[in-house]
Amino acid sequence: DDLDRSLQGVDLATGEQLWEAPYPGEVVDVLESPYLVGATVTDGENVYRTMIRPGRAGDARVEIVAIDPGTGDAQWGMPVGDVVVPTTQVQGAAAVDGTDTTALVVGTIAGGRRLVLLDRTTGEISAEVRLSDRPADVATLDGTVIVLSDDELRGYSPDGDELWAQTVPVREM
Repeated sequence: DDLDRSLQGVDLATGEQLWEAPYPGEVVDVLESPYLVGATVTDGENVYRTMIRPGRAGDARVEIVAIDPGTGDAQWGMPVGDVVVPTTQVQGAAAVDGTDTTALVVGTIAGGRRLVLLDRTTGEISAEVRLSDRPADVATLDGTVIVLSDDELRGYSPDGDELWAQTVPVREM
């Protein structure tokens, strides 16, 4: 079965297609091509996707891929685990103002979440912080990485040091 799979960039004002690029990566014999899973997130600089890189039995792997939104070119890939169900995915991203640091929330729907702080141009990880197993959102403000998970609001430095923690009221629906 021959499927054409690609990434496409569009002009936000017009919807016109600006570029099309093949999925990044080498294709080997278990699946015909790598495939993307989960959400697309951005930090305002790069687009991040979770990609399953196929391989021979036992060699398939999961990685987060940074994509240049202007060209569709893959900038780098960060291995995040083996192919298991549920698959580890990127769930949120935010750029830290005035730095090359991006904060990613990575985890599965079942938990195992962590905050990954990395250089957005190279993918080099500077820090990882284990988070609760509950869903989490990430944002940045004035150089502080802010993570909200249920009733916990935490602030981290771009180096991954916890600066403060607060319990926030949650209204039952």
